[in-house]
Amino acid sequence: MLLQIHVLLSSTARSNRLVFLLYMAYFTTAILFYVYHKFLKPWLLMRRHYVVSDVVQESPNMWSVHFTPERGHVMKYKPGQFGFFRILSNHLPSEEHPFTIASSAALVPHISITVKELGDFTQSIKHVKIGDKLILDAPFGRFSHLNHTREEATVFIVGGVGITPAASMMRFMKDHDKNRKILLIWGMNTLDDYIFKDEFEAMRREMPNVSIIPVVAKDLSYEGEKGYIDRKCIERLINDAGVMHDSTGFYLCGPSILMSNGIKSLQSLGIDKKRIHFEKFSL
Repeated sequence: MLLQIHVLLSSTARSNRLVFLLYMAYFTTAILFYVYHKFLKPWLLMRRHYVVSDVVQESPNMWSVHFTPERGHVMKYKPGQFGFFRILSNHLPSEEHPFTIASSAALVPHISITVKELGDFTQSIKHVKIGDKLILDAPFGRFSHLNHTREEATVFIVGGVGITPAASMMRFMKDHDKNRKILLIWGMNTLDDYIFKDEFEAMRREMPNVSIIPVVAKDLSYEGEKGYIDRKCIERLINDAGVMHDSTGFYLCGPSILMSNGIKSLQSLGIDKKRIHFEKFSL
């Protein structure tokens, strides 16, 4: 700010009206952004409190936290989008963190996130209590099948907790597009990581064109698909599911190695990059 004032008082700015007006426009814009970010936006978000309605342990190290609006506020979002969450709890640091909204967008105003214990903050997520409040800044992102209306079938290639945006989209499809052709290829270390299992099994029964393939890397006793998601695995599974056609969209989310190899594998199979969608976040 002091630098801006110094520039406005410079001889160049004072002697040239156009330059002065240009500097004033920059200065005013910067001030308005600062006021919005520091004061107006926090005030608006404080008026949209959510309250924790349930906390569910999905696996030994993954938890789902469910929220409802405190004052009836309804946030519209697309399945697969994310938000910045600040949980106001005596048991967690007051920090803002980005998480995918895992619930179906058809369930507004109720929302949920699913979090894996990885860092200092996420390891404390299990201490969230029913009744804790939340400030939510959302929605953000374009990782949603609703942004690609020409696609008639969907393949998800995910790893670990990268299942969350896929789960959001599949939950929405169950509510609005039950006959859609869907293939979920889900890499995990052991079957302990197979969260939402009962819900996904119900999808298998209720949605006639859904295939869910866990690919388990570290459980030799598992009788299904073993190993890691590589090119051969992807090619075989999408051919078996009958989704290798021009109206299929491919959605990837997970560890960076899965994302990189998955994108390269799909491109090597002749999939147009316009039909390959991915979401990058730290896992």
